[in-house]
Amino acid sequence: MKLRVSGSIFDYVDWNVEPFKPGKILWNPNHKEIKKIKKRYTKVKVRLPCRLDATVLDMSKLQPTNEENDFKAGMLAFAANLYSYAEVELTDKPDIILAYDCERRILTMHVALIMKKILGYDGGFKIKAYGHPYRHVGFGSSAILGEAVAHAINIALGNPIDNNLLIKIISHNYGEESETKNGYLVPGISTGGSGNATNKGGVVIVSSDCELVIRDELPKGTKIIAAIPNSDRAGKGPEKSEVDVKSLSWIRQVDRFAAAKICYWILMDFIPALKHHDLKTMGEIIYNIMLCGPKGIPIITHHGSADLLDIILNLKKKGVEIAFLSSAGPGLVAITKDKKEIAKNIFESHGCKIIELEPDNEGVKVLEAI
Repeated sequence: MKLRVSGSIFDYVDWNVEPFKPGKILWNPNHKEIKKIKKRYTKVKVRLPCRLDATVLDMSKLQPTNEENDFKAGMLAFAANLYSYAEVELTDKPDIILAYDCERRILTMHVALIMKKILGYDGGFKIKAYGHPYRHVGFGSSAILGEAVAHAINIALGNPIDNNLLIKIISHNYGEESETKNGYLVPGISTGGSGNATNKGGVVIVSSDCELVIRDELPKGTKIIAAIPNSDRAGKGPEKSEVDVKSLSWIRQVDRFAAAKICYWILMDFIPALKHHDLKTMGEIIYNIMLCGPKGIPIITHHGSADLLDIILNLKKKGVEIAFLSSAGPGLVAITKDKKEIAKNIFESHGCKIIELEPDNEGVKVLEAI
């Protein structure tokens, strides 16, 4: 199956989103960068925070994962204390065994298979993975669960893969479980933002090829209020969400002009504000991106009882420092020092489900290693 998306009346790109079986390697790194396996532990359990996606730096460069290995979109993302977990036990037999209550079984098996193949590991794994319950609303549930499985395997085998390379491996081989073909995945869209945010915590800016530009922390006492509005996009993956498909061509056309502006704002204004922990200035840049960039397209194309644009404008008017649509939505995020109740009241007035969060500045945490 191919999607034809346009960047202008002269610029068309065919995206191959054909479902594929778990374990297919779309990108294999240079093995000189991978160390020899040294089994350190027999059982490892890890915890990763969720990723909140404020913006892609250049949406005209977005495309599904594929063998061309063309990752140039970049991302600005925040980590929050909504967690996903993975438990991995090493075995002598080559089989990969998933616990009966393991979630995202196809995705979990895919990550385990590509790690096993890339590392040339002869043994097997017993795996249990489980994540936060908010799926396909913009909070990175699929990407983070895959990252958790990969980290647990890597740690158990003595960290043969450097964390930065591990992020690239999972991003470049990223898929989401197919909703139309049982037992398959479909190519997903990845920037490395989820991997960097969940690996390091805090606030991250990621450039081409999943490279981390800068990472810092949100100020102490910062509150995050996530909200899930009633929308026809909620809970739907890329195969069933008309919002995603209808927006792609429009987004690419807008970002042919907006991407340079967004990158300039982030480089010249957002990064200095981040280093000074100036939440208000950081928020002004993000509001500008929401209202004057391609993020406005999915904001206005979501259909449901909640008016996403009205919500963001109200948050801005009431002085909430930062607000944005996370990823393709419909999940919304407000980040504030002292206007938590104002943000909650605005979300509640539009019938949103509210999730109260805090920043996670730690990233990957090993909960058990024996």
